[in-house]
Amino acid sequence: MNAGLPSPKLLLRRIQRWDERVIRAVTTSRPRGRNHPLNLLMRGLTRFGDWDVWTSILLTLIVFGGDYRNAAFRAAIPLVLTFLTSQTLKRLVRRPRPSVKMPDLARLLGNPDEFSFPSSHTASAWAICLGLGYQIPGLLAPGILLAAGIGWSRLHVGAHYLSDIIAGATLGIAIATVISNLF
Repeated sequence: MNAGLPSPKLLLRRIQRWDERVIRAVTTSRPRGRNHPLNLLMRGLTRFGDWDVWTSILLTLIVFGGDYRNAAFRAAIPLVLTFLTSQTLKRLVRRPRPSVKMPDLARLLGNPDEFSFPSSHTASAWAICLGLGYQIPGLLAPGILLAAGIGWSRLHVGAHYLSDIIAGATLGIAIATVISNLF
């Protein structure tokens, strides 16, 4: 049969237990107090990953014109595709957020929606940061740092499990890379 491989259900239970241990370790080791500088930074990073922020950035680049306008239009394609794909996956998978599964979990922000997998903030951050970085090479390294920071902030604030963030990053990277190679 499976030659010693765990069943999919067993594998998912193991991932869930691992995810719960990781998020509990992160949220219990972060500084106390919502206004601690690190917690403020993480809340700011996570808000930077909101859809309206990315839209504002793209619109600003369009207004600047020239190469920036072209880069913004090209980066919008992977952003939209990634956002739509991540939202569709969330509704198909229907994984509850950590705060639902672990009601005692201390979180720093409310939930933007009820489902956790994949992290659409992380997916969108990777899609736009790489989408712009592939068009404007000087933005690639800072974009990678920003996308990674947004992903980590989602764990820090208690909004996502680590596997949600890994899946979101993988999705955003894949779509941005495929689209950049097509255009």
